[in-house]
Amino acid sequence: MGYLLDVVLILLLLIAVAVLVWGWDNYVRIVPLTSDKFGLFKNASKYENPDWVKKINERGGMTRTEWASFIDRHYNPPGRPPENSN
Repeated sequence: MGYLLDVVLILLLLIAVAVLVWGWDNYVRIVPLTSDKFGLFKNASKYENPDWVKKINERGGMTRTEWASFIDRHYNPPGRPPENSN
């Protein structure tokens, strides 16, 4: 019984670590606006809320989730077929 409890606790610990790493990477870690990303951001940010643009500029980057939604809003408009559709 003690062995089974140890295995369950280790599995729960591994799952918790994986969830924490995923959450950190998607919602906390800031992806810096490097020169290539800054060009995309500069071109499309004129259509965004100025307060949000100011916040991103002050932080120097976006989280991965913010970046993905920003790209979807500006470069993958609704109704447009995917690039690789035949």
